[in-house]
Amino acid sequence: MKLKQITLAVLATVAVGASAAAMADDAGVTIYGFMRAGVVNFNGNANQVWGYSSAPAHASTTNVAGRSELNFKGSENLGNGLSSVWQVSNRFATTGNGYDDQDGNFNGRGFATNDSFVGLKSDTWGRLVMGTNYGNFEDGKYDNSFVVGPDQIQGWFGNIEGHNMVRYDLPTFAGINSSIQYATGENAGSVSGTQASQHNTTLDVNYDNGFWGLSGAYTVANNQFVGGANGYGRTAGWATNSAAMGTLTQAHLTGMIQPLPSLQFAFEWERDRIASDTVNSTALYAYYTVGAAQLGLQGGVQNYSGSNKPSGLSNGKFYDAFVHYSFSKSTTGYVEVMQSKDGYMSLANGQTSGNRTMTDIGLSKSF
Repeated sequence: MKLKQITLAVLATVAVGASAAAMADDAGVTIYGFMRAGVVNFNGNANQVWGYSSAPAHASTTNVAGRSELNFKGSENLGNGLSSVWQVSNRFATTGNGYDDQDGNFNGRGFATNDSFVGLKSDTWGRLVMGTNYGNFEDGKYDNSFVVGPDQIQGWFGNIEGHNMVRYDLPTFAGINSSIQYATGENAGSVSGTQASQHNTTLDVNYDNGFWGLSGAYTVANNQFVGGANGYGRTAGWATNSAAMGTLTQAHLTGMIQPLPSLQFAFEWERDRIASDTVNSTALYAYYTVGAAQLGLQGGVQNYSGSNKPSGLSNGKFYDAFVHYSFSKSTTGYVEVMQSKDGYMSLANGQTSGNRTMTDIGLSKSF
């Protein structure tokens, strides 16, 4: 009897120890994100395209706008080089009106409005996750602007949303990272009919050693509308047949070189093609850091071609400049100015010419 009691005590001790060890393997929850807000001014033409209020046509406006993220992530060591990983990302408007400073509409979107997933990660075979992800393009990877860059307000690069996503990241080999992602365009409660059957596959390969970096991606997306209320308007919205559908292909390339610690050059290019219509978008970036300040210049152009291109549609152009000042590692003040001209966005809003100017002065705090 005494031996049995000793045996039970030993087993209980082992069980408690094993439980404690298992809990020690859990890395816990990391909370991170940022908040930013700024005073944004649009001239009359810009207000027609990007305005936050229902001001009279071509009237300039000044508003307070921002964007914030509150994110949670964690991992657990499962042993033998295997871990479970997860992330919940929430993007929202700092001002609480549902629209952020990058033209994102989050009214009624609820929880997990940005990259959110759960999956497994192995030291030998890579990572497999499922959830939602807004592109496997690495678009904007070297775009240092907060608000006025081509990736944001103008939506030049990326564009495909990855709801109902499954993604596999291969193990890093010789510094090269690669991944393949499958996703649908479905967002429950907001789509119907043919759009609910949309799906896309993206392959991305990238390398970055700090001195130079390069990332390339290719996407094939089926059942994309050429135009119309639920259409793929950002790149093919100039098409005259709103009932047409087709397969959208996107090729994306971005890279950078940093010859000095204070100087960086970068570029971004994308080619989108659907239903015989094509857009080529190219942007060049230059950044210089002096003390706590970073100065930036960016510029780019969009070229349109295709059988459905209406007369009067001009190539889109943009130029922007910014100054960022770091008060600390996590707090940055910014002044950003952009001028954009012509292109599909102007045509769709009743403009045939004229500059759209946007100025944003604000503060960003990360945590």
